[in-house]
Amino acid sequence: MSSSPDEIRLAINWVRRGNATLRKTLNKSTTSYGLKHRAERDMGQYISNDSFVEAMLKLGFVGKPVQKGSEYYFFNIKLLKDKK
Repeated sequence: MSSSPDEIRLAINWVRRGNATLRKTLNKSTTSYGLKHRAERDMGQYISNDSFVEAMLKLGFVGKPVQKGSEYYFFNIKLLKDKK
């Protein structure tokens, strides 16, 4: 993975600010790529997909590649806010 400590911190902070929480099952309605774009819109800063995936794993989320060999993941994540 090609990730940045600053981007990982941004993604962790985005979750901790009440944007998402753990759920029991994988959420297959969005991927890490879609989630990272949502976080970017909310914060106004770039986060790589790799940094977002690493942040989610550090927070204890379970991740599974969308398909074998994919860089995009599904997570057991529940989005809590819809910021507009």
